[in-house]
Amino acid sequence: MKLQIRRSVSSQGQGQGLISVYGKGAAATFWFGSGQQTTEDEAERNARLFAAAPELLAALKDLLPACRVARDIVCERNEVPAAMDEAIERAGAAIAKAEGRA
Repeated sequence: MKLQIRRSVSSQGQGQGLISVYGKGAAATFWFGSGQQTTEDEAERNARLFAAAPELLAALKDLLPACRVARDIVCERNEVPAAMDEAIERAGAAIAKAEGRA
């Protein structure tokens, strides 16, 4: 699903306002501009990430078991690169955090 983006510029001054992004089952709004530490581009990137989070989590949950199987196959033939083990651990930790288990 394509994300929908809405921009609202404040009448208080130029260069400030908010960006709202709507995705499949999620939405996010970020302020940008005057008095904020976030630029308009950063606000849009953050809002896109938040709105896509449910789909990203589902994809990671689908990929993780396949990565573990691939690691086990590689392990049978030769030594598993540390980076592969670390990536699998980080993915598992990210899923746990998103699900409130960490």
